[in-house]
Amino acid sequence: MPEAFQEKPWLANSFVLNQEILYMKRIILTAVILFPLFSFAQTLFRSGVFLTHSTGQNIWGPNGSPTSIPQEIQVYNTNHGYTGSQAVSMVRQSWPLNPWENEWERWHRIFDGEDPAANITPILTNNKIVVVKSCFPSSAMTGWGQPSDTLNRTVKSVYNYKWHWRSIVSVMAQHPENFFAIWTNAPLNQANTNPNAAMLAKSFCTWAKDTLAQGLDPVMGAMPPNVYVFNYFARLTDANGYQMSQYAVSNTDSHPNAAATALVAPQFVSEIFDAAIAYEQGAAVLSVMPASQQVASQAGTAEFTVTTTLGWTAQSNAGWCTVTPSGSGSGILNAQYAENTEVSQRSALITVSSPGIADQTVTLTQQGAAVVLNVTPQSQQVESGSGTAEFNVVSNTSWNAQSDAGWCTVTPAGSGNGMLVAECEANGGSSPRTATISVNAEGADPEIVTVVQAGASAVLSVSPVEQFVTSEAGTAEFSVTSNTVWTAVSNAEWCTVTPEGSGSAALLAEYYANSVNTSRTATITISAAGAPDQQVLLVQEAAAATLAVMPEMQQVSPDAGSVVFSVFSNTSWNAVCNATWCNAEASGEGEGQISAVYEANPSEDDRIAVITVSTLNGGPSAEVLLLQEGLVTNVEIIQAGAFTVFPNPSGGQVRISGLSLAGGKTRWLLADQAGRLVKSGEAVLQNEMFFDLGKPAQGRYFLILKSDSGTQWASLIIN
Repeated sequence: MPEAFQEKPWLANSFVLNQEILYMKRIILTAVILFPLFSFAQTLFRSGVFLTHSTGQNIWGPNGSPTSIPQEIQVYNTNHGYTGSQAVSMVRQSWPLNPWENEWERWHRIFDGEDPAANITPILTNNKIVVVKSCFPSSAMTGWGQPSDTLNRTVKSVYNYKWHWRSIVSVMAQHPENFFAIWTNAPLNQANTNPNAAMLAKSFCTWAKDTLAQGLDPVMGAMPPNVYVFNYFARLTDANGYQMSQYAVSNTDSHPNAAATALVAPQFVSEIFDAAIAYEQGAAVLSVMPASQQVASQAGTAEFTVTTTLGWTAQSNAGWCTVTPSGSGSGILNAQYAENTEVSQRSALITVSSPGIADQTVTLTQQGAAVVLNVTPQSQQVESGSGTAEFNVVSNTSWNAQSDAGWCTVTPAGSGNGMLVAECEANGGSSPRTATISVNAEGADPEIVTVVQAGASAVLSVSPVEQFVTSEAGTAEFSVTSNTVWTAVSNAEWCTVTPEGSGSAALLAEYYANSVNTSRTATITISAAGAPDQQVLLVQEAAAATLAVMPEMQQVSPDAGSVVFSVFSNTSWNAVCNATWCNAEASGEGEGQISAVYEANPSEDDRIAVITVSTLNGGPSAEVLLLQEGLVTNVEIIQAGAFTVFPNPSGGQVRISGLSLAGGKTRWLLADQAGRLVKSGEAVLQNEMFFDLGKPAQGRYFLILKSDSGTQWASLIIN
């Protein structure tokens, strides 16, 4: 329907009157032809039904307003002089019921015949005019949406709502015996919605009236002449899409009040019946549906429905598509199309024209032919050096190729029949390797081929050939250069190595600490299939010489006898005693013993022998003491180091602490390193004592404390 008729319905009557005067003879001459093709144009579109729920019921009125739709219908008939069969009429019916729900998703199902609880057929049969609307839930929109929304009809997005409306209107177009009015959404006030939902609802309703209803929707195309959009939403909302407060029952109730009824009822009656009567009287209309069709690549015929009261012509812009050249009144336009041998789809624009009416254009899109893609041979063998391999590609479309191996690069793309070249880098490894090449073309299964490259001769070398390490535990690293897998083994338990590896890598040799005073060598053997074994050496230096003799002092009776000192060392050693009455000559290696044989002490005085133990090659030495008591002494032996001397080294004056024999009298002795008595005296033992030793010569001394309870001693350095 022309825009002027929708927005200013009174123009329809004037237009029809003029047309009747100008074309009276033509109508008389062609009446016989037009009647079978467009017989519904001779039927009065004056009565109908308004399918409503609560919002529509309020607009029906009076709802406390000074008017109502029934009152406005009376006014309309009076103003137009319609009486009898010419008079317009309408009833209100609460529908659908059970369940009480009329969102656009359900109307979609109803018009598709998929709702067993709401059969629209009896309503269409019994009413020429059918008015449908939705209630508040349709305005609670959540987003713009996307094509995948159509997989779930209940998604409340703008995209889905447009899809519902296009489907509903398409079904309405299939019923030219009926005239339909479809309302835009029932708006919500600010308390019952949010800014986003209000904006989305406004956007959708604007599209419904300004785009769809004007035939500007790219998907729908021309609006069927028997469908009218009544923009209820726009009449009651502000710039933000909120229902204006003056038209709501309350701030929290969006149902239309008396003011809304008084506003909408007259507009509804005028617009709906003006549009229906214009359709009834055959106003100049032209529509072609569907707006587009898709067909297979094979040759065939597609049908388009032309709705008009006029003569028309049709023309295709594509040579492969021929159409019915002309027709008169409503009918079928046949589009015959040839086979498409190309892979790409193609489209033909079909333009239908009638005098004085805007051309209608529909699209026929034909799918492309099946894609052909074949690659031979399935596999190619190449040598280990750099080179190329070639594959034949047979196709009727563009294709691309990818290799899964970085060493193999392929022709990235081509079109139609051609050659695919695989360039291979040299294989430095000893093992063969495979590159998988995938050739792809849209619409065809991928073709998979392979390039198998031989391996190079085995390579194995290790450096350095010898490494020297300290006696401490640690790790040494050897560099293995290879192009294959290899193993390594050590001939020494104290040295463990990386057991295996692949290609060039580090070989780690972990070694224990060397506790002996001699160096040692581990031989490491590296092996790889196809290459001679490689041997490297790990030489670990000797440990530093160690020496300890225990105990540091032993006290014996005046009688002749012998005692044993234990030696702990990691090298060779010998022992010498400085006293003629004691024989302790000995030698050994590692752990051993020194037997000190001593003569009887004929004197009442104690005497000391110093046994010196030395290692070879300037290594460490140790001294131990043998203290033989005089004839009258019979005391318990107490271990050395039972007290502390401070300072040590000392100039001769020292403080002794930590004495374990405090309280008794003691005799103290100061002996030099040769065992000679330097100084002596008596004192009462205290936990802490002070001794003035005079000024003995610089050197090492032994301070010995003897009491009735035992003997204790400590080493002292005089400087």
